[in-house]
Parts: sequence; C-alpha cells; structure tokens
Amino acid sequence: MTVQNIIHRMTIKVVWASLLVVFFWLDQANIVFGGDIEGNGRQGWYAFAFGGISSPKNSGLTGPFTDGTGNIIYDDGWNAGGGGGYDFGRLRAELDFSYRENNVVRIHDGVPGSFSIPGDKTSVKSAMLNLFWDMENTTRFTPYIGVGLGTALIDVDFGPKWESDDIVFAYQGSAGISLPVLTKLDLLVEYKFFGTEKAQLEGEGDGVRFNYNSHNINGGLRFRF
Repeated sequence: MTVQNIIHRMTIKVVWASLLVVFFWLDQANIVFGGDIEGNGRQGWYAFAFGGISSPKNSGLTGPFTDGTGNIIYDDGWNAGGGGGYDFGRLRAELDFSYRENNVVRIHDGVPGSFSIPGDKTSVKSAMLNLFWDMENTTRFTPYIGVGLGTALIDVDFGPKWESDDIVFAYQGSAGISLPVLTKLDLLVEYKFFGTEKAQLEGEGDGVRFNYNSHNINGGLRFRF
C-alpha cells in the first residue's frame, strides 16, 4: 500500500467520524430543541430507493504521461441506489448507497491523441452520509435541499491501456421535491450533483489521475416506518 493510499484511507476515516458526530449532535438537538426543528409531524425512521439518469462531466486526465490537455468524454448512463435515515422534522439525516455506470465515448490522453475502444466504461460505487433541510409549506409538495460526504470506489476498464480501481473521497449536493402518495409513502423527484477527488489509474503511464463528476436526475420512493 502506497503512502498516498494510506493518506486517502485516513482522510476517509476522519470524514466518516466527523459525520457521525454531526448525526449524534442532531439527535441530541432534537431532544433539547425539538420545538425549533420539528416541522412535518412525521418524525421517525424511513427507507428509500431511487434510480435515474447519470450524465458525467468530461473528466480531465493529469500526470507525467499527458500533455495537460487529456480528458475522458462519457455517454449518459444510469444510477440507482437506496438507504435509510431519520427525520427530525425539518432536518433529516440519512445514509445512501448508490451505483453509477457510464460508457466512454472517447479518451484523449494528449500523447499522441484520441482513442476509443468498444466496451470502455467507468463504474462508481458510493456510500454517503447526507443532511437535508425540508422547506415545509401549506401545499402537499415539500421542496428540500441537502449536502453529503462519503467515499466512492471508482472502477475503470479502458481496454488494454488502463484497468484499475481506487477508493476516493466523494461529495454531493441535492435539490428535490417530495409528495406524499400514501400515509407512509412519499414520491421523490431529485437533482443531484456527485463529485470525487482524483483517482489513481494503474497501467500505461504511471501517475495518471482523473476525477468523476456527474449530474443525476432521479425518481424514487420513501417509506416511513
């Protein structure tokens, strides 16, 4: 294991520990300041599932092997996931697990130029701890916004040139609308931006790195216990 990988793993552990402290603080805040954050009268545990379109931004390739202009151009793909959380009222904290997959349209490494091999793809598995704010109002629709931090396992298969995986720090921001359709069931429509730090590629040209950023449009369901 390289020093860089050790630093990555230590950073990830610190992030998760910090997020768990925030989760615990919210739980205590709900007890002490319940009147301040209670909003929808539906406090408690819930589970959810979602799926939709994943549209990555072009990923830049950096390293001694490139000329500084390398990038990876993706096709639109798909993402799906699920998880659970706790509703404190207007505040919610949740843990989600997701999977994203995108085919590669073209890879430009700068030296000597562009290439593409059928079947090239990138897949990303992530685990994220999120905090949401529900904007309660007089309608049945509840807009919400949220942020999340966690980890991602990026797995690349770029023909014979690069084929590797790396665990990196990940972050995301969300905005959506929920609508109750049954007593304990909500319909969700959500936009999510997902990003990661740069992952290390193993293969031709040591030290080549790239990051994964994507726009995601999802639909989902939330079940309240």
